[in-house]
Order: sequence, then structure tokens, then C-alpha cells
Amino acid sequence: MIGLFGAIIIISLGSVVSDNGICTRHKPVSKTKQVTYWSTYQSTETYKCGFLWTKRCTRYKNTCCTRRSYVSNYIDYELEKYCCSEYERNVYSYSISCRPVCKKSCQHGTCTAPEQCTCTKGYKLNHFDKYICDPVCSQTCSFGKCIAPETCTCSQGYRKSPQNKYQCDPICSQTCSFGKCTAPETCTCSRGYRKSPQNKYQCDPICSQTCSFGKCTAPETCTCSQGYRKSPQNKYQCDPICSQTCSFGKCTAPETCTCSQGYRKSPQNKYQCDPICTKPCSNGTCVAPETCSCNRGYILSEQNRYICDPVCSKLCSKGTCVAPETCFCNPGYSLSQNNRYLCEPICSTLCSNGTCTAPETCSCNDGYKLNDQDVYTCEPICSTPCSNGTCTAPETCSCDDGYKLNDQDVYICEPICSTPCSNGTCTAPETCSCDDGYELSSQDVYTCEPICSTPCSNGTCTAPETCTCYENYYLEENAYSCSPVCIEECVNGFCSSPNDCTCFDGYSLNETLQNMCDPVCSNCTNGDCLEPERCECWDGYELSDDGTTCNPSCSEDCINGNCTNGSCTCEIGWMGSSCNETISFLSSKIIHSKTLVLTLSVATTLLLLQVVVLLILKCRRSSQHNMEYTENEEREERFELTEDKDNFLIREECRM
Repeated sequence: MIGLFGAIIIISLGSVVSDNGICTRHKPVSKTKQVTYWSTYQSTETYKCGFLWTKRCTRYKNTCCTRRSYVSNYIDYELEKYCCSEYERNVYSYSISCRPVCKKSCQHGTCTAPEQCTCTKGYKLNHFDKYICDPVCSQTCSFGKCIAPETCTCSQGYRKSPQNKYQCDPICSQTCSFGKCTAPETCTCSRGYRKSPQNKYQCDPICSQTCSFGKCTAPETCTCSQGYRKSPQNKYQCDPICSQTCSFGKCTAPETCTCSQGYRKSPQNKYQCDPICTKPCSNGTCVAPETCSCNRGYILSEQNRYICDPVCSKLCSKGTCVAPETCFCNPGYSLSQNNRYLCEPICSTLCSNGTCTAPETCSCNDGYKLNDQDVYTCEPICSTPCSNGTCTAPETCSCDDGYKLNDQDVYICEPICSTPCSNGTCTAPETCSCDDGYELSSQDVYTCEPICSTPCSNGTCTAPETCTCYENYYLEENAYSCSPVCIEECVNGFCSSPNDCTCFDGYSLNETLQNMCDPVCSNCTNGDCLEPERCECWDGYELSDDGTTCNPSCSEDCINGNCTNGSCTCEIGWMGSSCNETISFLSSKIIHSKTLVLTLSVATTLLLLQVVVLLILKCRRSSQHNMEYTENEEREERFELTEDKDNFLIREECRM
């Protein structure tokens, strides 16, 4: 029912599908609205009228307005959103949200379109079931199955390989000895091995030949039994071990020797087989059947094979070989301590520098001769007599104390001086003789000092008649005098020491320039001192008659005054450039002005003169109360005016 309350009637007019599963359509809606309008009405009003507006009149007028309204019904269309076919509304979303519908749940994936699953990362769609996503492994799972992305699970009887996560290794409950576990509880033997009949996990080595006195422990490898070792000729043969070599026999079992023919077991050593000799060997040993081997130092006799004679490797001189390397000397001889084969003659006294060559007979060594008085003494021979020494060996001199052998002449001994002689020669032990032009120093007996006939001034005598100047001095032409060097030439002075000037008479050293000497004038005021006691006056000054003083110079004669600083200073009562004008309005006792330094205009000068008059009067009144005048007393008044920019400073001084 449609009424004033706006009942809604929906009529479908069509739909539009969007990408996110939301469809739209227009629907008619019945609505109401209030219409408002305004109406006018007439009313009466009074107003002034007539002559001079003394009356009141009435008239009609339209009045606005009265607001009126009514309700009107009308049909409107609104856009409606709803979920398209194969989509359903998401009830958890505030605004309209549609999601696709899949009949089955997507396993390891998401329903992204109607009846279409999109797999999670690491999964791919199953070829046979579009609702299932299978995990992806980049490598095939060996003996296992891919159960999650890049994750394998092993089949029964297998376990994960620690080196490869995609590899499943078979499990054997026991370690395969010399083999490899290739399937659950199954061993495959390594090359050169075969399955043990007693143990399926054991692989036994294979040897192509039987191991003699040993066991096959590796392919084609025999390990010998205890007491046996490998034969060097046959790797399958084990020979018995005897800890010692069987002498003249053979090791036939561990630690067991069997003797060869002509030998018998030694009673002291089970590894020793002794040869058999029918007779004892004199100074020898039976080393083979019926064979003697002589002891060290003996040789088998040529006449009897069982007798050994002593041997001396060298002939016994003057003696007989009585034992191996042992000589017995003839009478008058004794065995040498240095040569056991030599029998030396005996001399009752030791031969000095010679050799006893026969009983009580000496023969001198080379370079020696027999002493005429003593037949046992040989003296050395020097072809040249030893100077300052003694012949102590053939052609060898031994120097006396304080001397040493000359390097060029072995027969001359030179004196020794502990310190080398400077400019001289060592002529006796610790005694120097000076070279020509040198004399021995009074302080050092090893030093010879050069002689200069004239003493070196400002230098040192470094060689005979040769002077070497001190630093910053140079040698004069006379070769004995050194004069100082000044880098800058001394002006009005001379260089008295290095870089030090001494001024001439009448000059003094400049305080700033150390090489400059300025002239000295005793009184050179108002001028420049050009030479000692000689002034050149400044402009406005002239030289006095004595030539030493500069007095002020004025262009005009000062008639009643004195010339000071180029201008006239007038006496009391006078004025003008030549002091020839009288001042009539001033008293005769006006102050004598000595210094008046002004630069003023004409108007300023008149003003200053009035100030001066006032000051003079002030000084007079002050002096009348404090002093009594005498005839010869003269009062001086001094005024000094100076200019300071635009202001004038006036200083007053009254002096008696």
C-alpha cells in the first residue's frame, strides 16, 4: 500500500556485473515530498493627508506573505548493489563485499573465482583434482614423498640423508663391514669382498691364493700369523721370524734356527751356529769348517793354517814387531811418544832447536847451527843483525821493550809511541821528533805545533808560516793578520769585529742601523748635523757666527722686539710684524708676551685681544693684594693660546 509514509515498491529494471563479483541494478522507489508556496492578502493602513498633512486617511495594500504547503507522491529510481551468481556476500564486512563460491574447499589454496582455486606459494594445482594443491619440491624425493614445499618424508626403512634433504638413505640395523647399505637391512659388498655365510652384514676379503701361515684380511692381502712375516718374494707366503739372524743356519720356525752342514749349535746362543775345526786356532778363531780367522792385528802364517802371526802396519824402525802394532826398540833407542813404530835415539840432555838423531848426538833444525860450547844447543841464524832486537828464531827478530817490528823490514824494530806523533816522528819509545817548521807542544809531548815567525792576529797558525783566520775574519796581504768581516759596509766607521762597527771620532752609532755612524754636534738645535760640529739650519733659521747654533731668522727687522720661530715677538706696548706700532689703550706694564701661537681669522683676533685685556686687569688686581712693587720689579704675564679643532683653549699664567 502506498501512502503518506512512503511505502517502497521495487521493480527490477536490469543488472550490471563488476569484476569483484558485485552486480548492480536500478529499482523504482515510491517517495513523498512536501511542496511549499507563498500567498498574499489585502489589509488597510492609515496615513497623513490633506493640507499640511493634518488629516488621517485610510487605504488598502497587498501584504506578503503567508507560507502554505502540501504533500506530493512521486516515483524515483535507486542503484542497488548485490552479489552476482556464483558469489556470496561476506557477512563480516560492513559494506557489501562478495566472494566467489567453490563447491569444495581449496586444499592449500584460496578460492579466487567461481569453482577456481589459486594455490598457496610452494604448492601447485593437482592435475586430477582442481580443488587440491600439491606441495612443490625443486628436486625429486629419492625413496620418499614431497609432503610440504621443499620438504621430503622418507619411505619406511629409509631416513633423511644429512648431506641432501631430498635424499633418503636405506637403514641397516648393523653397520655393513666392508660394504654399503643399499636397501633396508641389505648390504652390498665393496669390490674385492664377498658376503660372509655366517653374517649378512659382514663382507669377507677375497685372496686368489691361500695365505700360508696367515689370513686373508683384505682383497689380495694376507696378514701373517704371530711369529711370521710377509715374504718379500711371495705376498701370499708368511716366513717365520727369528729375533736374531741365524748365523750359518736357517730360521725354520718362530725363534728356531737349523744349522748348515759343517756347523753346530752354539751352547751360549741359540741363534748361533759355530764352525767345526779339528785343531785350535792360535791367535785366531774358527770361522768356517777347518778355517781359522786371525784376531785383529794378526795374519795367518804361511806355514801353518792354524797359527796367526802379529802384524805391524809399518816397519819397526830400530826395533822388532812383537805384538799387533807393537814395536820393541834396540839398545840405545826408546819408543817415540808420537810414533809407535819409531824407535828414537836417546840423548841424556834435550836437544835445543834440534833433534837427537843418534844416541847422544844432536842435529840442528833448519836455520839453526850447533853451539861451539854446548853440543846439545842449536842457535838461530839471522842473515841480517836485528836492530833494537834479538834473533830468537831463523830470520826472526824479537824487539826490545818499547819497540815493535817494522812492517817492511823484519830486521828493524821501530820505537813505540802510545799516541801517534802529530806532525812529527816517533824516534824513541814515547819520544817524538818534530818535522821541519814544527816544534814540540808544551802541553802534549806527542803534538808538534806549526811555527809562524809572526804571531797570527785573529787567527791560528795551522801550518808553518800559514795562518788560518777565525770564523768571519779574512786574511790580509801580509799573511799574518786577519781582519773582521762585516756583511754591511760601515759608514763613517770601521769594522772592529765580525758584523760590529766602531765609529770614527766625532761620530756615534745609529740606534737603528748598526752599520751607520751619525755625525755628532754639541748644539745643533733647529738644524741637521751634517758633519762633526757642522750644522745645516732649517728654513727660518740661520747659522750663528760660531757656526754651531741655528738662530731664528725673520724676513723683517724686529725694531721693538725679538725674532722667535720666524716671526717677531714685540716688547710691551708694541705690535705689528716689525714691532713698530704702539698699543695706546694698554698700560705700560702690559705683560711681555713670549709665545703666541695662533692661526685665526681677523674677527677672532679682535675677540682674543679683548680677552687678553680682561685677563691682564685680573692679574693686576690680584697682585695688588698679595705683593708690593719695587722700582726694579717687573711683572710678566704670559698667555698661551692653542687651537683644538673648532674650540680655542686659553691658558693664563701670571708670574712675578
